[in-house]
Amino acid sequence: MDALSNEDEEVKQRKIIKLNEAIENLPPKCREIFKMSKLQGYKYKEIARMQNISVKTVEAQMGKAYAKLRTVLSKKGYLNLFLYLFKKRIPQHYKLKLKEIAP
Repeated sequence: MDALSNEDEEVKQRKIIKLNEAIENLPPKCREIFKMSKLQGYKYKEIARMQNISVKTVEAQMGKAYAKLRTVLSKKGYLNLFLYLFKKRIPQHYKLKLKEIAP
């Protein structure tokens, strides 16, 4: 059971929408690497190999993603969602909903 599973569905849906908006507003390469890591579960080394870039580049792009997400989510009052996102992969039920929303 994850830390967000005891919230009601309306609150979860609102968080999913805000998180999706924030992710979709990341720069393209940054967004792609972030999704590979957090939604698809790839390790940095795997992402580097698949994208033909260095692990340091993956780390830099993830750092950029976290910085932008922290700024956007904290301004919208969702800092707790960012903190949860930072320490874990996105929970499965959120991933499914994010995939439903994402274009």
